[in-house]
Amino acid sequence: MTVEFFPSADEQSQVWEFIDQIEDKKAQKKILATLEAMETMDFEGLYKAEVLRKIGNDLYEIRIQFRNIAYRILCVIRKAAFWLLHAFIKKSQKTPSRMVNIANARIKDLDLMLPRRMFGSASV
Repeated sequence: MTVEFFPSADEQSQVWEFIDQIEDKKAQKKILATLEAMETMDFEGLYKAEVLRKIGNDLYEIRIQFRNIAYRILCVIRKAAFWLLHAFIKKSQKTPSRMVNIANARIKDLDLMLPRRMFGSASV
């Protein structure tokens, strides 16, 4: 699968900006290496390695731990691609509903942005 960054209104990706603003360059490298590895690992391997966890109907959480900091990237899968929707530092056991709501809104935008045929539905 490929990894795609969901663009926000200004054509920048919140996820890319989040990664870019991390001061610890080793943390940045680990996050980018994890995303790169996701393009070559199979889905089952990502689950077994505890990199990916399903947290909603279509919503997944990419889990990256570095120096006691829990980096999280929420994503959705569309046409053999992981679409990276929203990134944050997780500070509690439960994924904050605010972050899930942001990701779900972006899923709706993504589904409008991508052609319907990508989802296997008939053209209307």
